[in-house]
Amino acid sequence: MIFECDNLAYASPATVSRCGMLFMSDAAVNDVAVMLRWLKQGLAADPTGKAATWFSQLFPKAYDLAMSYPAVVPSTRFGLLDNVLSQLAVTGMDNKRDLAVALARGLGYTLKPEQRQEFVAQIVRLVGNEAGGQELCAVPVSEDPLALLLDHANGNEGFGLMNHTALDHFDHRLMLTDDVRSLVAVLAPWLAGQQPFLLAGPEGCGKHTLLDYCFSRLPEQVHVATVHCSAQTNAENIINKLLQPSAAHLPQVCGRPVTTNQGKCLRPDTGRVILYLKDMNLPKPDKYDTMQVVAFLQQLLTHGGYFDDNLDFIRFERIQVVASMVPGGSTAHSILSKRFTARMRLAVMGYPNAQQLEAVYTRMIQQVFTTSHYKQASLLVNQAPNFAKCFVQLYQQLHVQLAGSNTNGGGLVSRHCSITPRDLTAWVEG
Repeated sequence: MIFECDNLAYASPATVSRCGMLFMSDAAVNDVAVMLRWLKQGLAADPTGKAATWFSQLFPKAYDLAMSYPAVVPSTRFGLLDNVLSQLAVTGMDNKRDLAVALARGLGYTLKPEQRQEFVAQIVRLVGNEAGGQELCAVPVSEDPLALLLDHANGNEGFGLMNHTALDHFDHRLMLTDDVRSLVAVLAPWLAGQQPFLLAGPEGCGKHTLLDYCFSRLPEQVHVATVHCSAQTNAENIINKLLQPSAAHLPQVCGRPVTTNQGKCLRPDTGRVILYLKDMNLPKPDKYDTMQVVAFLQQLLTHGGYFDDNLDFIRFERIQVVASMVPGGSTAHSILSKRFTARMRLAVMGYPNAQQLEAVYTRMIQQVFTTSHYKQASLLVNQAPNFAKCFVQLYQQLHVQLAGSNTNGGGLVSRHCSITPRDLTAWVEG
């Protein structure tokens, strides 16, 4: 019998004394060896032959810098290394700036926004003049941060055609500000490569709206199966969602497993399925601090399937796991295990600043006035910036009046209420 665990907190001395032990530390991970193996797999090119040298110079220092900040979502060294390599697949390794961009996106976006700016500035100092004059994470307005999805679709006939109607998708609740464009560029390689990822952020910051926009830009053959997690969510709920048959008001997700020459397999008939778990750290942990949902997803990602009630192993194909959550430690939100987060790509988003809020709600108010049935409403369209500024100022004044309450990344959280930009949206739309 072989037991694999990340700690011995719940192991009795009687069990430990009867087992041999092998401890593997993060320090045992050879960053350069992992990167070279990754290059040999053809996931990125090394035209200069200096990739190993640059990587050995920059990654350990960048990792230590990232670890000097409090972790929003705890992970392992290997998990953060995968985060960086996933971005290198897009930026390439033509020069040091490409590596600096991958470090800024792969490590910087695991930090809070205010800490991210400090981290990126230190990365620029490490790289020196080769970092260039532009910001490392910025995406020019003239570029589409999700253009990678279209390139991937054209290069793979089986990936399907792009949903051209979604190219004009302009949800009034999502405005592509500079911060949003940079974050979307981080998510793009994970969506194109069907890699599992976790988007973390405080309540009401727009995680679901952002993911909805990204999903709408995916090929038409993609079906999003959403699971709204609660304290009672378990593995059976997720399996039932994947097995969901076609019904009058519900589309088919995967249906029943099919039998192949490699055993039973759960897969969609066409395209792929995105299994989206909203608030995935809401399920209540058991007395051993374990969440069944997390353990089940870790089994899917590690072993590529699960065991059904008859103990038959069911492989799964063309199913991408995407999750969003409020960082652990707050009320009713648990901290995920590092063994699971190491299997997921990680990104953290925060609240927009006052200037961005004014721009977003100016456009929302303009749309409200434009679509209103009242004749006088159309005359107020030009006054939308003033209305938006008043809304944002009122929102900021509530922060000041309740200054004694705890703050969480820009959102105000007190013992009795939670005030976030989501309330601003409700004011405008209501």
